[in-house]
Amino acid sequence: MISQTSTASCAQKARLRARLRGGRGGLSAAAQGRAAVGLLGQFRNLPGLAQVGCCALYLARDGEIDPAPIADYLWRRQVRLALPVVGSEAGGGLSFKPFCRAGRLVKNRLGLDEPDTAATVDLAALDLVLLPVVGFDRYGNRLGMGGGYYDRTFAYKIQHPERAPQLIGLAHSFQQVDELAADPWDVPLAGVLTECGYIAARPGG
Repeated sequence: MISQTSTASCAQKARLRARLRGGRGGLSAAAQGRAAVGLLGQFRNLPGLAQVGCCALYLARDGEIDPAPIADYLWRRQVRLALPVVGSEAGGGLSFKPFCRAGRLVKNRLGLDEPDTAATVDLAALDLVLLPVVGFDRYGNRLGMGGGYYDRTFAYKIQHPERAPQLIGLAHSFQQVDELAADPWDVPLAGVLTECGYIAARPGG
């Protein structure tokens, strides 16, 4: 685990983000494949999984741990899937579109793949959101890419953490740090799933 007691400043977060992105980006294709298979094995043991009818996840890039095996598993269980979609304007949040196994994908303005459909999935219909993290700690604090899209989309959960969906980060186990300083607008995660297990968020962070 990387020792990091405070990342309060933007400069500190930028250095930590660069270090962790470099670590995951340096993994071989074989190592990424093993991590993805291990992630699925841990995912299948998540409590409450049988009650999930609609799940959002992401398409891996930049060395992110790959949820593709999880997507295949959920499709076989007839769980509806969705992918996040970045809006056309900067400073906005995310919307979600249905993710079908044979569905066509197109590039958005940021060069990311998203479903080529006008259909959307309401936030209220999502039971679970699996989101990528760059770094995380045991308290549910997440270091992302810095765009703030997930925080703006799920800002209501700061005051109402019990409201759906459940937010679980996905990461390689080495992306865990001792502690991340949370900003007031940061939406905490219920926990983080890695190829080694599930780290439920502890209170008090």
